[in-house]
Amino acid sequence: MTSEFDLSELWQERYSNEQKMRRNDHRSAFQRDRARILHSAAFRRLQAKTQVHSTGLDDFYRTRLTHSLEVSQIGTGIVAQLKLKQPNFRALLPSTSLMESLCLAHDIGHPPFGHGGEVALNYMMHKHGGFEGNAQTFRIVTHLEPYTENLGMNLARRTLLGLIKYPALLSQTQPLVFPAEVPNFRRMKASEWHPAKGIYDDDKTTFDWVLALLSDNDRSLFNQMRCSRIDDIT
Repeated sequence: MTSEFDLSELWQERYSNEQKMRRNDHRSAFQRDRARILHSAAFRRLQAKTQVHSTGLDDFYRTRLTHSLEVSQIGTGIVAQLKLKQPNFRALLPSTSLMESLCLAHDIGHPPFGHGGEVALNYMMHKHGGFEGNAQTFRIVTHLEPYTENLGMNLARRTLLGLIKYPALLSQTQPLVFPAEVPNFRRMKASEWHPAKGIYDDDKTTFDWVLALLSDNDRSLFNQMRCSRIDDIT
């Protein structure tokens, strides 16, 4: 039987090893990642972002924080079932802590107002590379979250790999020509400004570091599915 301590040490590496482990801290790399995500300001801010907008008079709105907790519960449940019913594949499946880390962090970069907010920000930022929620997730965990001075949460390589939903730079997926700007923001056609999918070009160094352990063939086949199905379920 495998455990999260058995995964290659190279996948448990962090971009910076300047932070020393605390004395008598026996947690795995992914248990530490889960703690960093749970206690981050970026994760807590999800409670102010609605996942689904409703015109009803419900007492409670469904926030991205609620959604992320649901994704985590369903994700770990699926992994547990697979390990029980498919023991031959147990070594290929993520640990509970790794799965929780991925599910809890997967929406951290998404803005308020759902995909409408994402489209609006992409329009406002199109001269500076655009905006995309999954790219912003990667930016937050690798640079913006103040757990470290310049490296965000400094998560393990395998955790970062699972958060790369679209393994390409935005410059490789954006249209060659953007739609014409409109004189009034209110006249913008949302259908013309859906963001391209990928990683911000400014994050290329970290992106390349995460993928460094993959062969060229692995990179060409890489299609991240760590919680897309779970996302759809919730």
